[in-house]
Amino acid sequence: MMPWEELFNYFDKLKEQGRIVAFSLHHFLFQKLMDVVPLTKLIPAIYRGDERFLIALKKIADYQYGLLKIVKKYSKGRV
Repeated sequence: MMPWEELFNYFDKLKEQGRIVAFSLHHFLFQKLMDVVPLTKLIPAIYRGDERFLIALKKIADYQYGLLKIVKKYSKGRV
């Protein structure tokens, strides 16, 4: 694990060297959900409309939205 500020400083150094810095969310929402819920439980939960599935999906969406907000804040004035 690397603190965000240390990562951003590393990005700044790369940009100073003329290198490209790219950011990508590791997975789409469904793929990320499969990381935390076994597929054998996930598919039936989706089919049944299990509320726990919807809660997990919302938490993952909120997490990824938080990452996007950090990237936006980081890139503001630095692009």
